[in-house]
Amino acid sequence: AIFLTSLLPSLVLVCPSNCGSGTLAETIIVIPSRTSSPVKASSLSLSNALAEADEKGIVLVAGAGNDGTDSTKRYPASLDFVIAVSAITEDNLISDFSNFGSHIDLAAPGTNIYSTMPNNKYLTKEGTSMATPFVSAASAMAKAYHGKISTTAVKKLLYTSATKISDDTDDCRYYGNGLLNALGIINELDDSPENLIYTVCPKFNLESGIYSEPIEVELYCEDENAVIYYTTDGTEPTQNSAIYTGTPIQLKSNT
Repeated sequence: AIFLTSLLPSLVLVCPSNCGSGTLAETIIVIPSRTSSPVKASSLSLSNALAEADEKGIVLVAGAGNDGTDSTKRYPASLDFVIAVSAITEDNLISDFSNFGSHIDLAAPGTNIYSTMPNNKYLTKEGTSMATPFVSAASAMAKAYHGKISTTAVKKLLYTSATKISDDTDDCRYYGNGLLNALGIINELDDSPENLIYTVCPKFNLESGIYSEPIEVELYCEDENAVIYYTTDGTEPTQNSAIYTGTPIQLKSNT
């Protein structure tokens, strides 16, 4: 199969000495948007800027870091909406340099990776920065399968198709949901397309909150051709869910 999609560099790290690393106070990020100018933010608004990118349907993937320690507080990988990637060896063991923690979502190869270098050269490298592109590519592949697949659906595909490395629940802090399985993603896309959740940018006529009386909710989307699936029981919508027809949805306390 041929997949056509785009990969956008999400983070640009700048430090005074051009060292390639730095503190959050020295960080400037540039997040490309498919529909507007790039989002620029200082470290103080790192989380907000990434959240905005996530809302725009951009799948965010970040390496866990290369300190060989528990990095539960290392950002941006620790943000809930970012896919955090650890690195493993050819033997499916956590790489000795890879950070780990309860926030890890997926593991991918990060040791002895033959990669490109400047000036038309190639070199064997290691690091979670080598593991992360595998996950980014798999995410792009899922996006290419259907342009309106949501970031939630992409993450679900990556996690459910991952190959379990260990039955020890404590090892989740090393491998997350398991080893990235690109073939498994393709198989799930082919076998269960009805489980995909599509982004339709629904908006509501009411603000979030608690209402003491029955209400009527109207949904709308800037894309006039969009099909909006919805549920009223708190579960994720699928293509088997109710379709919004334009008639206001009546919600009561028992709905």
